[in-house]
Amino acid sequence: MERGVDQAMVEVRVAVTFAEFEQARECWRAANVARGKVPGRERVERVREKLADPEAVVLVAVEGARVVGMVLAEVGRAEDGEGPVVPGLCHVSMVFVRPERWGVGVGGALLGALKERVGYARLQLWTGVANGRALALYRRAGFRASGRRREIFGVGQVVHLVCSGG
Repeated sequence: MERGVDQAMVEVRVAVTFAEFEQARECWRAANVARGKVPGRERVERVREKLADPEAVVLVAVEGARVVGMVLAEVGRAEDGEGPVVPGLCHVSMVFVRPERWGVGVGGALLGALKERVGYARLQLWTGVANGRALALYRRAGFRASGRRREIFGVGQVVHLVCSGG
């Protein structure tokens, strides 16, 4: 585990119960609200669908009975998710930590567990160029810029990051 996380207090595991999935969604919402990005109803429903996708891997970081962080991973596809499956590639779709647990290593613990459990040769993700907190987390977890960037309407400039799997 990373700095500041008491291993006895935080357990990272695969989400399996309805309550864990709902708490993961709430974790996502709380982190977005804290960043000034209050999600609308359509976005909340889209995240609920992604969390319920049986092909997705959802890991949660749990303290006691409370989910304090979540990561969602999917099979990697060519053409930025529109093309065929790329063997050995995992796309990290979401990483969110409750704001009161930012900076203590929960995100690093989630990414470390994901790298160990998914068995993919490579992981990839996109994140906002202006999201310094996320960029620092991903660098500590071994992700590096691939050189690709793009503009997403309503989000802004995003950068593509990659790393070796577990």
